Amino acid sequence: MPGNNVRWYVSARKQFLSALEYIRTDSVQNAEKFNNRLFLKLEAVSKNPESCAPEKFKVANDGSYRAFILYKYRVTYRVKENEIRIVRFRHSSMKPRYF
Repeated sequence: MPGNNVRWYVSARKQFLSALEYIRTDSVQNAEKFNNRLFLKLEAVSKNPESCAPEKFKVANDGSYRAFILYKYRVTYRVKENEIRIVRFRHSSMKPRYF
C-alpha cells in the first residue's frame, strides 16, 4: 500500500527550519539525527495516518487532525484523502495554543 503524500503548510515548515537551525547551533550531529528521525516518523505516518492520537488542541476536531511528539516537538498534521498536511510544528514547552 503506497503512503500518502506529505505536504507542509508554509508556517509549519518555517517553524521546523527554525528549530533545526537552533539545534544545529549546539550540535550538527543532533540536528541531522533530529531531521532523520522526523522524516522516518513522517514516512510511517504517511503509511498509517491514524497511528497517532487525535490533536487535543484543535477546537472541534473531527478526527482528521492528529499529533505526535518527537524530541519535545509537537507535530500536528491533518489527514486528507490523498495527503498528509503538516499544520503546526511547536516545542512542547511553549504555552498550548488552541486553533
